[in-house]
Amino acid sequence: MSLQNKETNEEFDFTAMFEKLKQSFLLEEATLLRILTSFTDDVREDIQDLEEACRVKNYQHIRNIAHKLAGASGNLRLDVVYKLAQEMEESASQNVDIDYLVKVEMLKTYFEQLREALQHK
Repeated sequence: MSLQNKETNEEFDFTAMFEKLKQSFLLEEATLLRILTSFTDDVREDIQDLEEACRVKNYQHIRNIAHKLAGASGNLRLDVVYKLAQEMEESASQNVDIDYLVKVEMLKTYFEQLREALQHK
């Protein structure tokens, strides 16, 4: 599964995202690499927990994990993750059943692609 920008129907360009973040945060490349790598490692367990919460429709747990992901990804300006997590958080807060597992798969794909891109930097 490849992630695409809904407006342009183009695949997300992780190199462009990395350069934008580097300029935005005024960080050296090595420092940003460490931050993003650490973040991708840290969210692995959260994504697994989120997937399980979605399978059993534990809305409170979905909301809590999605809130954590939205906050962290928002701080890092990872807009794709932020938007997905925010939508999940809002829906779970209202006990609304959306395609949570589809969104989890999108998050997993995003982080897999991000990890791969970081390894090639």
